[in-house]
Amino acid sequence: MLRRNQILTSLRYPSTVDHEPELGLGLLYLSRAWPMETYLFTAVLMTFGAIGVIIALRKGLDVKCACLGSFLEVPLSTVALTEDLGMAAIAIVMLVLM
Repeated sequence: MLRRNQILTSLRYPSTVDHEPELGLGLLYLSRAWPMETYLFTAVLMTFGAIGVIIALRKGLDVKCACLGSFLEVPLSTVALTEDLGMAAIAIVMLVLM
């Protein structure tokens, strides 16, 4: 799932990013099933997302944001980085508070 080639392809073609992991996390949060695993997976997934955004920003790649970039022509920016890091931090805090 987290192969280097797939990450680079996702950075080049943001419309090909699969959103199934985020959908799965949303369903897990709504069901409140397996909270520790949900928080851990969220922290890992968002950290990898932040790393991808950092790489794209440092290289100056002209990619669209994965959230609404393909519909509204939203460029990738530090907002996406802040969002990913914030969600990872919240998931880590929730793990600590368990």
